[in-house]
Amino acid sequence: MVKIIRTDDARFENIKDWPYKAKYQEIESEFGDIRIHYIDEGTENSDTILLIHGEPSWGYLYRKMIDPLVSAGKRVVVPDLPGFGRSDKLTDRNGYTYEKYVKWMSDWLEAVDINKEMVEKAKTRLRNKKNISFHIKKIDSIPFNNNFADAILVNQVLHHLPDNSELFWIEHRKVFKEFFRVLKPRGCLIINSCSHKQLKQGFWYYHLIPKALNYILEKTIDLSTLLEILKSEGF
Repeated sequence: MVKIIRTDDARFENIKDWPYKAKYQEIESEFGDIRIHYIDEGTENSDTILLIHGEPSWGYLYRKMIDPLVSAGKRVVVPDLPGFGRSDKLTDRNGYTYEKYVKWMSDWLEAVDINKEMVEKAKTRLRNKKNISFHIKKIDSIPFNNNFADAILVNQVLHHLPDNSELFWIEHRKVFKEFFRVLKPRGCLIINSCSHKQLKQGFWYYHLIPKALNYILEKTIDLSTLLEILKSEGF
């Protein structure tokens, strides 16, 4: 049975070149809730840089980079992957897989919601622009009336939906149905995505990590299927 264990915080006291305040966010896993440690420096700045370490390190790897980046006007977010640093660990190394890391860190990134503060900063900068408004909502629940929008632009978003062919792309169908509701009768839907052929041939490094390629292919709806679903939803 895989258990979750936690390193005593006392082990991290008085570490050289690491004066940063610890923050934590719990995410769900099949083994129970995992607490992920991260630091968030320069929150007053608008541009955000996310620094993710590899094996066998933790956020301390970036100790010489954090302050210079903040001084250069950047917000710097540095997490410890599960199993490293101040984040929780599993008692069985076989509990770690590439796919689980992708899921855990995606859930963490969504939970800490870095984009939320970025939106607030954008609101402040554009507060005098009368024709611009900002909303944080789920993509399948747009806060506008029927036939409201002249156009909807979706830029490399769809593959983040919790969906795949085994689920019959049901989440995509919900989203397209909502797009159809919001758009005016002659409105324009613009989708920036990748075909499976582009993913296989356009990103050379995927061949070095076949599991990653298979994972993203499962998450990305191919263009022919995309067109079929769009037609079924009224487009």
